[in-house]
Amino acid sequence: MVKKWISLLLILVLSLFSLSGCYDARGIETLAYAVAIGLDKGESNLLKLSIQFASSGSSSQGGASSQYTDTTVTTVECSSLESGINLVSSYMSKKVNLSHCKIIVLSETLAKEGVAPYISTFENSTEVRPDCNIIVSRCSAESFLNNSSPGLETLSARYYELVLTSSEYTGYTDNITLHSFFFAYDNDFIEATAILGGINSDKTHKEDLNTAYVSVDGNYKADETPIQNTTSLENMGLAVFRGDKLVGELTGIESLAHLMVTNTFVSSNITIPSPFAQNEIIDLSITKNKDTKNEIELVNGYPYIKSSINLEAYVLSSGNNLDFTQEKNLQLLEKYSESYLKEKITSYLYKTSKEFHSDIVGFGRKLSKNYLTIEDFKSLDWL
Repeated sequence: MVKKWISLLLILVLSLFSLSGCYDARGIETLAYAVAIGLDKGESNLLKLSIQFASSGSSSQGGASSQYTDTTVTTVECSSLESGINLVSSYMSKKVNLSHCKIIVLSETLAKEGVAPYISTFENSTEVRPDCNIIVSRCSAESFLNNSSPGLETLSARYYELVLTSSEYTGYTDNITLHSFFFAYDNDFIEATAILGGINSDKTHKEDLNTAYVSVDGNYKADETPIQNTTSLENMGLAVFRGDKLVGELTGIESLAHLMVTNTFVSSNITIPSPFAQNEIIDLSITKNKDTKNEIELVNGYPYIKSSINLEAYVLSSGNNLDFTQEKNLQLLEKYSESYLKEKITSYLYKTSKEFHSDIVGFGRKLSKNYLTIEDFKSLDWL
């Protein structure tokens, strides 16, 4: 009988421990999840921090239910990133949590002055994920977040995920993450890039572009395209860094060239002038056929770089009824297409190296193999 009572007592004690909760555990009701963060140069303080929060819910109408998302942007002037997050947490009476943050937006003005302190803080955070995307906005980061309006997606986090994967089928930007940005800017062989973002505005819809219509489609940057849509945000082009400072910007077609040279290109549709008739165009679908091979050597103290790019193309439309079963037509189109892309790629390489003085491809890593130690390579002052 005694053994029976002891057994029951032990079971009761063990049950009490299993039902007890952790005294310092935080429930989701005590956390405020950020989906986006924006950083601007402060007016009354060093930094202006904007945080976008999303709260989801459901509604029913006429027997049908739907999901909705209300987004709010909270902005504060602060002396540092961490102090700003603490200020927002105290204002909301909830702890700001960054584990669901999808994008970090840096204003163009802030990026030109240097972003090292902020990128290092994000990189050292245990909450921010390394696959969080980095965007340099041509407008203020606060305006960028305030103008985000999901059109086809109901949740902001999902919206940002889908918008930033467009590089896989357009080639007009790249999928730059926090990890890849930090790795590049804190490196002796390569410089960093970021996604170039902006706001779609009425001025670009009515602007008279003095450029031949056959070449304008890829020549835009973010906030320059003539697209008319309720979705206000645009991501087109790349922001080029030297060290932790913004030094230049690339258009959509220049970003396409960058993907080809860095062997990250997947596929894209491009429009080229027709070699068969004046003022006509040909649409091509291009894909990577083989991996890009880059070679570099020093000739009389100057770098000589060779990039071998192998592509495959399909004709989508040709404007007039050309017969591509004829070998001469096919050869002429292939030769012209190669010449067109070669000119775009060469122009991109000279722009980044001569105008921006930035090696965003990472040619330096190829060259470093010729040196015994990292100190020997650094003496070259490659970057």
